Amino acid sequence: MYPAWIRQPDTQPYIQRLNKNFTGYHQLKGFINTTVASVKGRVDFPVYRYAEGLLIYAEAQAELSKLTQVDLDRSINLLRKRAGLPNLDLVKANAVIDPFLAEKYPNLSGNNRGVLLEIRRERRVEMAFENSRYDDLMRWQAGNLLARIPEGMYFPKLGNYDLTGDGVDDIVLIDKATSIPAEQNKEKNSLGITLIYYRAGSTSDDVTVYLRNGANGGTMATETASRKFEEPKFYYRPVPQQQVLFNPQLKQIFGW
Repeated sequence: MYPAWIRQPDTQPYIQRLNKNFTGYHQLKGFINTTVASVKGRVDFPVYRYAEGLLIYAEAQAELSKLTQVDLDRSINLLRKRAGLPNLDLVKANAVIDPFLAEKYPNLSGNNRGVLLEIRRERRVEMAFENSRYDDLMRWQAGNLLARIPEGMYFPKLGNYDLTGDGVDDIVLIDKATSIPAEQNKEKNSLGITLIYYRAGSTSDDVTVYLRNGANGGTMATETASRKFEEPKFYYRPVPQQQVLFNPQLKQIFGW
């Protein structure tokens, strides 16, 4: 039996720290809320999840043009039901294609294009932070998506924001030229809790939160250097140097 302090949940809303990482979002999936080594060491880690098997089944059936509504109901819709989401409908998915997804995967075609896009979305959500995204993009020949710089949280302008969804302000973004006030002078919300202050600006400014458009808002900036994905080179691994030394007849491919 664990001590009471481990079992009792914190009833206060969790307010993420925006300057903890560049996106503003915190990873909670797989997080073990304890510093006790004996507790953390006894937590099971799934090597292969049932959910992944369901996703693979649905994707394979769709790619083979064998997917039916029954297949969806016994695979992806089990995952959606668990999350309290409506079922994925085969006919509707293929009839009304999400343009946001279609732009990401322009090489998809065929009668099952719409449902395949939804399956890919479902896989990305379900398998988030489980080290499968790179292999998925390679399998789908969508490596160009790796060249896109990730977008962080969106703030349309400076000012107060509610991050917990309870309708009460939690943080305030102030201009880079403004100093964060002393603790006793900080604004409090309707619950009497002191707001968390951040100085916001561009990536070249001395601030705590970087926004794409600086004081004019935008998404939180995550990177400044541009990315590139070389096709077809990056879809292949280079021949290991040790193997080249063993056999000089081996030649590197695609400029590796």
